[in-house]
Parts: sequence; structure tokens; C-alpha cells
Amino acid sequence: MEAAAKELIHFIGTDPDAYAKVVKPVNDITQKANPDLFTNPGDACPSNMATNIFFNKYLYPYLLTHSERLMKIQSILGKSIWLANLIKYDFMQKNIMRAVNDATKYLKLHAAEMMRQYRPISNFEYQDKASKQRFYDTTRCDGTPEQHRIPPDAAPRPSGNAAWNKFSHTWVSPK
Repeated sequence: MEAAAKELIHFIGTDPDAYAKVVKPVNDITQKANPDLFTNPGDACPSNMATNIFFNKYLYPYLLTHSERLMKIQSILGKSIWLANLIKYDFMQKNIMRAVNDATKYLKLHAAEMMRQYRPISNFEYQDKASKQRFYDTTRCDGTPEQHRIPPDAAPRPSGNAAWNKFSHTWVSPK
């Protein structure tokens, strides 16, 4: 059953039609409830933090405990339609709002993550709302993130692997 639930979650997160019927409505609700959540518009099937929390923390466990209904449906498309209808129920709508609250609480406790949700200039950088200071992250050799400041006059960061060269005052990408 766990494999079937994972397959269904993967399907609705990657299939454009299933995404439009199941994930996008949830993402629209979470985005409306907390407009500060970042959704990368460049992703094929974008979702924000609260939407991911809903599917992983609330919906996935429900699928595991109520598998008898799900397993009676033969096709993955039929299962996604069942899921779209399930999400419309009041108790699932409440779970969506719980996921928004979970994301909001997490971001309040982790100020750096809250700042990373605000990306007005480029999907590859973020900005502190108060100071207007721009930042981007890279990963160190040990896997920990490292934050870098972007000068105010710099062009938008062009890609996720571009680094600011303080000597040439340009973005450079590793080859």
C-alpha cells in the first residue's frame, strides 16, 4: 500500500493534468492564505512549502490508513480523480489550513527561511524585506549552506549556480 500511495503522490506532482486538478487548487489555497510563501513559477508543477506539508504530513498518512478505498480503484488516473474529490471535503480543507499554519510557524521560528521565501527580483536570489539587501546561497564542500550578499546595483542572478565576482562585478557560472 505504501508503494501505491507514493506512486499516486508522485503522479499528481509530475503529471500536468493531475497536477492541475489536484495540486494546483491546494497550492492556490495555501498561497492565498499566506502570500509570503515562495512558489517557483519556473517549475513544471510548482508548489510552495505549505502545499508540500499538506501532501506529506496530512494527505499521505491518510492514504496509508484508508487504503481500502484507494486500492479498489484500478487506474492511477482514477485514483487522482478520487483524490481531487477527497480534497474538497471539509476535513481535508481544514488539513490544508493546518499545513499553512505549520509552514507559517516554521518560518517564524526560522527567520532565514522566511527571508528565503521573498524573491522579488529573481528565482535564484532572495531579499530581506526591511533592508532590501539581496542574497543568494551556495553549498559548501561539507554540504552546509553559505549565504552571500549581492550588491544593490547588481543585475538579477541569472541561474542557480551563478556566483557574484566582486572583482569583475559580474555573475559567473562554473563550466
